[in-house]
Amino acid sequence: PTLIMHTSHRGCTRCARESLGRSSRINTDDLKVELQKDLPEGKKIKSVIFDEERRTTRIVVECEIHGVQEPIAIKTFKNSPFKCRTCGRESVGYGEHRLKNLIESGSQGRPCSVAVMEIEAHEIKALKVGITTRSLEERYREALITVFYKVNLPEREAIVLENRIKIAFAKQKDERIIKKGMREKERWAGDTELYWFKCKEPIIDYIKRFIEDLKNEQIDYESEVGKILIPTPFPRSSKFEMGEFQGPIPVIGVDAKTNEVLYECASGAEAERLGFDNIWLIVSEKYSRRMSGGVRWFKKSEFDPLNIPPLEIPHATPVYCVERNQHFRSTMEAEEKMRALGFKVTGSKISAVLNGHRPKAAGFSWQRSSLTTAEIIGQDQSNFIDFRPVKNSNEKKKVKLTRFDDPEEKTIYPSVSQAARAISSSPGNLHRASRVGGIVKGYLVDYIEEN
Repeated sequence: PTLIMHTSHRGCTRCARESLGRSSRINTDDLKVELQKDLPEGKKIKSVIFDEERRTTRIVVECEIHGVQEPIAIKTFKNSPFKCRTCGRESVGYGEHRLKNLIESGSQGRPCSVAVMEIEAHEIKALKVGITTRSLEERYREALITVFYKVNLPEREAIVLENRIKIAFAKQKDERIIKKGMREKERWAGDTELYWFKCKEPIIDYIKRFIEDLKNEQIDYESEVGKILIPTPFPRSSKFEMGEFQGPIPVIGVDAKTNEVLYECASGAEAERLGFDNIWLIVSEKYSRRMSGGVRWFKKSEFDPLNIPPLEIPHATPVYCVERNQHFRSTMEAEEKMRALGFKVTGSKISAVLNGHRPKAAGFSWQRSSLTTAEIIGQDQSNFIDFRPVKNSNEKKKVKLTRFDDPEEKTIYPSVSQAARAISSSPGNLHRASRVGGIVKGYLVDYIEEN
């Protein structure tokens, strides 16, 4: 009763649910405009409706080939690459299903391109054999690098040819892209007909023989094969950027400290057989990794022994010490070099200064450096300033305790508290004795000043 009296509660669960549904319902006109953007060619949205029984928005699609389709849920529509139910059903077991329909109908199908190409997906290059009724650039878009060979065939013959290539070259399939796509849960469409680059010429020869067999009518088909167009005899570049052919690329292994050449391998695979991992991740400019097993690796074609670039520190923030006029490649390098000079600097406190959480670290001001790694390594040390910050009043002080009755017996402690514990006294007593020249437990107390 209290809820009904003091809130807008309806008292009826069903009324409340229907009201909530109406208030949160999507504007169908806006949704239609939004969904039209990603529609494939030959498809359009007929209408957007709300299914009162299922309590969900459903989309009615009109397909250029199959006509108006049954309404589908909006989630199914967004996840489907076809948008048309019938197109989706025909794509299941596409080769076998489509070929069967073509033979039964006596149709040759649509004109198709069969091509041998170089593609790149998930940052991996591979040899692709594909068939498509669209242009290769439209079908494979930015993944397409080079078209090595292309022939036009009716859809029926194209499907047969693609399937025969799959059987003939089954043991040479390149599964790197499909496996990476499965690991990252984002597969690339077309990752099942990929082969190693060494198969390029054998596959092209296989296609040429297939075409000759068709011309000579040596292959038995259930219907007559139509006219076959002359294939493109030479490789051609696509409109996308050309890529590097994935053959063996020699690599050089260099000692990370001395720059001495340790290994010279004919390929990355040979270097990996020596026990080094992920050579191509290292020599590629797309990744920050630069070493494997303590050895730096370079492509031999890009290696200059007289001009070896300095080793970058991955994900490091270069820093600048204002008072010393000195740059460091990272906060940890700053800590290491400053401590070697006797300053109690920590990398974490330098980071705190950079992030605005404290004014100074170990008495020094710090900023992010704008110099490159090479410029930091090549700094002129004569420009460094020998700056010594004022010590903190609460900084630990070394203490020397000398026995009053035996001045030869002297002990130095790193702090007042440790010295006090050693003679069962207190830091306050040692402070007072140091100021007035008094004696504590038979000891004279002196502070040791450090430069």
